[in-house]
Amino acid sequence: MKFKSDKPTSTGSSKKTATIIKSSGEKATTKKGSNNSSFSVNTSSFTGTLSDIVPGEMQGWLGEIGQQLGGIDLNQPLGWSKEHVIEANKIASGLDKKVLEMAEVKTAVMKYLAYSMKEAEFKADITVAMAKAKGFIDQQQAKAFLAYTSYLRKAARLEKKVQATQQIIDTANNALEQTFDARKSNIMAAVNQQAKLTQGTAAEVENLRTQRQKLLAQHRQEMAAYKNELSTGHLQPVAS
Repeated sequence: MKFKSDKPTSTGSSKKTATIIKSSGEKATTKKGSNNSSFSVNTSSFTGTLSDIVPGEMQGWLGEIGQQLGGIDLNQPLGWSKEHVIEANKIASGLDKKVLEMAEVKTAVMKYLAYSMKEAEFKADITVAMAKAKGFIDQQQAKAFLAYTSYLRKAARLEKKVQATQQIIDTANNALEQTFDARKSNIMAAVNQQAKLTQGTAAEVENLRTQRQKLLAQHRQEMAAYKNELSTGHLQPVAS
């Protein structure tokens, strides 16, 4: 098969003729002006497929793309028909809208992912802050509980001490009353005995009665003062 240029180009007196001869073992020659140069093209291995230049790993992918474009075999360009090309163009033209939509969807997805990341970061920060706050609150509550428990123990010890002190005071008051009662009885017995023994006159008896009343009054005053001292003596400041 021979292909010749339909319109040979000539400049001045120089002429250009290009002739390509495709046949097994033949050569193609080119002449320009008076300079002769020749080159040979080996076309014996050309089969009309893309396997000559496309790696095998890519041919499978080209096949998948061709199936998506209406079943056109991208690995066999010589087998294409006009219908194949038209159908592939129709399918490809329908993808223009999808490309625009995909760009918008990509933007939306990126915004959503950015929001999700910010939301996760917000939740993580809030969780960490809440954990720290909860730990601090629990620590302060524990301190307050321990302080309150310590107060209860001290209050119990203080109440026990007060009760023991009050018991000692009550015991001392009871003993003092018994002592003064015994003393009063002895004084009264002595006065009565003296009255009987002396057989004194009425004036002496009256005098003895007066002395007895004075003694009784004095005894009552001493008793009242002593009881007051026992009850309030522990409240008086200690002299330094």
